Amino acid sequence: MAAFAVAAYVAAAAYFHASYVDPRPKGRIVVQLLPPFQHEAGHAFSGQGRPGEYAAVTPFADEPSEEGPSRTAIYEDGRMLGGGHSTFRDIRDLGQGRFLYLKGRPVYFSSTDNSDPNTNGRKYWIAVP
Repeated sequence: MAAFAVAAYVAAAAYFHASYVDPRPKGRIVVQLLPPFQHEAGHAFSGQGRPGEYAAVTPFADEPSEEGPSRTAIYEDGRMLGGGHSTFRDIRDLGQGRFLYLKGRPVYFSSTDNSDPNTNGRKYWIAVP
């Protein structure tokens, strides 16, 4: 009986190890944004990671006057969101994965389908590529 239990355990462990897919996106620095997310307005929500981890991405935050792409990326369940360095107005009114990350602020973002990130079951990450 014990031999059967050990064999079943080893088989299950091998299966789950081989089928495990790490949900973390790739990047030099990757921090999970943790719920509950604050609903700001319209489609806009804000969130942060654990304080010590979140501080690691601060040097890569956008400056309000910067033009061009964001230096960070936001991921929804492994899918990179588009629309980085968007305006808050566009995040609020249009949503669809737009985001903004400024120094000293949480990440402002919307889900890809404008659903509530607190209830849609997805995970969100900020990463420095």
